[in-house]
Amino acid sequence: MQLLIYVIIIVVCLFLDGCPGQFVKNDRAIKSLETQGFSDITITDKSTYFLSLKGCGSGDSAKFDVIATNPAGKKVKLYVCTAWLFKGSTIRTD
Repeated sequence: MQLLIYVIIIVVCLFLDGCPGQFVKNDRAIKSLETQGFSDITITDKSTYFLSLKGCGSGDSAKFDVIATNPAGKKVKLYVCTAWLFKGSTIRTD
């Protein structure tokens, strides 16, 4: 019985960790990058679980891996961390 309670707690924590990120659309990352002068933007992956282990902050809900052309005209790999509500996006280099 105690094992079942632990399993339920872990499942609930995992659900709560990744659930808000499902509501974050790709457009949010694209708009953030375009505002900073990036173009030719391709989102290659979206993560919603364990973001603090993947380089994002504890308040972030989604991480987008991106390949884009920077304002200097170079193709770069980067990622965008963002939250579902009430937080802007953070652009980080890979």
